[in-house]
Amino acid sequence: MNKAAARGVVVAAACVAAAVSATTSTVMFHECVVNPTACDAADTATAFLQVFGTRKSSPSVGDPTVTVFTRDLVADTKRYDEKARKTVTDKILKPGVVLKFVSGGDTYELEALRTKGGLLQSFKLNGWSILFNRPYEDQMDGTSFWPAPQSVWGWPPPRELDPTPSNDYNTEYDLSVDEDGKSFKMTSPVSKRFNIRVSKKATVDAERLAFVLDYEIENMGSEPQRWAPWEISRVKPNGLTFFLTGTHASSGS
Repeated sequence: MNKAAARGVVVAAACVAAAVSATTSTVMFHECVVNPTACDAADTATAFLQVFGTRKSSPSVGDPTVTVFTRDLVADTKRYDEKARKTVTDKILKPGVVLKFVSGGDTYELEALRTKGGLLQSFKLNGWSILFNRPYEDQMDGTSFWPAPQSVWGWPPPRELDPTPSNDYNTEYDLSVDEDGKSFKMTSPVSKRFNIRVSKKATVDAERLAFVLDYEIENMGSEPQRWAPWEISRVKPNGLTFFLTGTHASSGS
């Protein structure tokens, strides 16, 4: 199967990533969510950690202990009770998966839901997540992945790829967990309108102390299509975003 690829690096899980378009069967997007000590922007990454009060110096680098496992995750915390006619606090659990590694006394976790479009719900350092998790199920949060450009599909996104904007909170991605390879992969249903599906694979780069995310857009039909990857990461208001500047080689083609 022919593939086109693009690479982007996320510094402290907050950076603008690159996009690529192709007419081949599969579009792939490769991204690293990197331990700040592995980045060129070490000074700003350290400042980020200081803001969140986790440390005043960079962590030591060592071989991480990696685990991957399934569990129910708290997807949302509030709902409207039709009978009582008021908003109530209620932990809504949905099936999910956790990829975790521990190094130098620090714990890094990547949590994903099978619902809400295979949502990457949190990226945590010692229990603190940089991603925004809104309380209601009809609110978009975490990190989503859509095909681009939006002008092709308008609004909402293809329901099979991200059902949340269509008020569908039960459609699930298929999930496969590789305990030996310390990774997981989620695959969407096929979009009936566009005849495509997406998949998200998460692994750990032990040398860089990084989560590696591989996205695919797969053409399930017989006719060529042209798409680009589009990742949308939502963070809390008044947050900080870091990105590289200067003469670095651009990603994509």
